Amino acid sequence: MGKLLGKFDFVLILLQCFGLQFVFTGIYRLYVAYNAEEWDALLGKSTNTYQTITEARLGEFLANHLYSKILIALVFIILVLLLNRKYKVGIINNLVILILTLIFTRTLFFVSPYLTWKIEYFSQLLGESTKSTFLISGLFFLILGFAVIWKSLVLNVTSRQNT
Repeated sequence: MGKLLGKFDFVLILLQCFGLQFVFTGIYRLYVAYNAEEWDALLGKSTNTYQTITEARLGEFLANHLYSKILIALVFIILVLLLNRKYKVGIINNLVILILTLIFTRTLFFVSPYLTWKIEYFSQLLGESTKSTFLISGLFFLILGFAVIWKSLVLNVTSRQNT
């Protein structure tokens, strides 16, 4: 039973939670880049597209946005939990990662402008459009998130080998 639960690894849990949040932020930003014309219309930057968005279509667009965020979050949480199972991370760690990730996702700290303003500034130097800005920052956060998750798994494997 003790082997099934595993030991509580605080560093692994924090690294994977932060990695998942960076992945979620990256995917969210790539989603905005994919739908840049609609976002420009919603923000009032594009008057041509603004007339084509009706109230019914706006509700559908925002509902699709919410559904895609939930689906992406579930897919990546399940992916990390399966990777943890492959690398023999305990169930207690997986449960804490799941709970903390859901709490962090609900607070939307990683989507806030306080975290992303420097990266957006750099991406605006490369392109002025919403699409290029969100594409560059989305790829940055996605790669950073995958690197943090991978590093947490490597640290877990090396710490198990040393014990």
